[in-house]
Order: sequence, then structure tokens, then C-alpha cells
Amino acid sequence: MVLSVNEQTFKKEVLEATSLVLVHFWAPWCGPCRMIEPILSAFEQEWGEKLKIVGINADLNLKLASAYRLSTLPTLILFDRGQIVHRVQGLQNRDELYDAVRSFVTLDRFARRPESVSEVAQEGLGETIAPGSLPNLVSTPL
Repeated sequence: MVLSVNEQTFKKEVLEATSLVLVHFWAPWCGPCRMIEPILSAFEQEWGEKLKIVGINADLNLKLASAYRLSTLPTLILFDRGQIVHRVQGLQNRDELYDAVRSFVTLDRFARRPESVSEVAQEGLGETIAPGSLPNLVSTPL
């Protein structure tokens, strides 16, 4: 069952979650929103603990709707550890949506990520591109 989230529980359930979270922004009057619900339930059953799916009634949570700049419903936003990694607006067919979400569910999400560009350089590119060896691409100010 898709968990219902609101402005008070959003931070805990979505932004602080350690699993992937697919947020479904919907409204009671939105026909396509109701059409996508069985697809989301099937995703939840298939991926279990790898994917948490939550629903947010956009009409009752206007601050969240505004913060995430909703222009159409349904809007699906996929979060990974509080960061947006994918966004889908409007009704999509099941296969397109499945492929998009699956690509994130199957990633090794807990692999260590570099924290900065300089760390990337030190971890691999440092051997090919030595610090200071790139030409100055910015000319003097006009």
C-alpha cells in the first residue's frame, strides 16, 4: 500500500530515507493519477524494500507542490537519499515508467560517491590530468 505523506512527514519519509523513494503527486479530481496507482502498487510489490512509494495529495500540500514546481498531475519524482534523481510529469505508459525506475533500483546505490571534482581527479583522472596542466580557458575580463 502506498504511504500517504504530507508537509509534516515529508522530510522524514522522503528526504531522510535511506532507500529510493518514488513520490507520486496526485489530486482526487485527476483521472490519470488514479490510472497510475495500480502501476505504482505493482512496482511496490516487485521491488519491496528497494523502493519506497509515497503519495502526496497536491491539493492539500500546496507548499510541497510549489516547492517542486508542479505543472501537471500526476508528477512522479524519484529521490535517492534526499536528492532528486528522476522526474516524470503526466501519465506515462507502464513500460516506460518501469524502465526508468528500474534503472535506478538496480544501481549499486551504496557505492562510495566522490564528494567533489577535485576528489574525482585524485581518484582516477589525477594521473591523466595533472593539477595545473589544463590551459586557462577563461580569458581576461572584458
